[in-house]
Amino acid sequence: MKSTINVYDTDTASFFAHFIKVGDADSIILEQNEKYILVDTGRYSDANTVKAVIQEKQISHLDAVIITHYDSDHMGGINEIIQSIDYNVDTVYARFYDLPILERLKRYQDDTNTQNTSVYRNYVNFVNTMISLKNGTKTFNYTSTHSPNTIYAAATDIYQNGGSWISPNRSRGNTKFYFGNTNFVFKNRIGSYLNSSTEDDKINGNVNNDSLVFRLTTASDNKILFLGDLGTTGGENLAAEAGTYPISSDIVKIAHHGYKGSTPENLLAEISPGYSVITCATSVATERIEALLEVPGKFGLIYFTGSSDFTGDFSTLKIDGSGEIDFDSNFNYYWNDTK
Repeated sequence: MKSTINVYDTDTASFFAHFIKVGDADSIILEQNEKYILVDTGRYSDANTVKAVIQEKQISHLDAVIITHYDSDHMGGINEIIQSIDYNVDTVYARFYDLPILERLKRYQDDTNTQNTSVYRNYVNFVNTMISLKNGTKTFNYTSTHSPNTIYAAATDIYQNGGSWISPNRSRGNTKFYFGNTNFVFKNRIGSYLNSSTEDDKINGNVNNDSLVFRLTTASDNKILFLGDLGTTGGENLAAEAGTYPISSDIVKIAHHGYKGSTPENLLAEISPGYSVITCATSVATERIEALLEVPGKFGLIYFTGSSDFTGDFSTLKIDGSGEIDFDSNFNYYWNDTK
């Protein structure tokens, strides 16, 4: 049984995006001419599902991994997945956090007694994975009990000297890259939404606002926008900058699994999608989508990925050489919001 939703065009530069069905989590494999990019990894418990898709597709090398942000449902399986292909990865795109932010995340972890689930822990595990990637073997030297100074020093060393970790930043000119004939542009703002004095009740929301947002343009000039778990504030700011950093797209991967507030009105207006895809569990899809439809504007045709046990484990979205987009009948279709 397959466990992917496939996005592709059929011209000579065929493009695929495989949305792995991991419920309320994200893991997407982008494919072009036998080259592959992994966008997020799902939870730790999803690693076997993602690895099965990688094995099914006989992927032994990833041109890039994009970690949109440090929530467990987006990066929890990173080491297990990369280890399964012997750490054969060229580039990892993910945010690099400065010391004051790490200090704030560690303090929040300790104050809330969330050592096993915190963003600080996830960042530490990411740093361990980057060290493992550099060494070519699993090297887990650090835990969430280590001090921010220790983690910052280790992260800085691997970030500056490892060669494979890129934190997209407009001022550094590293927000664009090509994947075959597909053009990627990161759209998120330069700085973090977190700082040394971020209030407790805004920590998790601002981690979401820190999501790496990118738009890809295929050889047939179709545009797909990936929003990670972007929150309301991040979405409004993204929309405000759209005149300089355009975000209009044919297809949008809706932010934060379609939670209410994930798509503010001005953001939707700037994207103006013909199709929307929501990565969410089957059991919550109707509730999430109906909440989204309260936002004034048009989402286009709305589809959701669902869970792996949903009838029909994968569906296909076709983008042909002329740019025609065609969803097959097995996709989890919900709503025609184009009328």
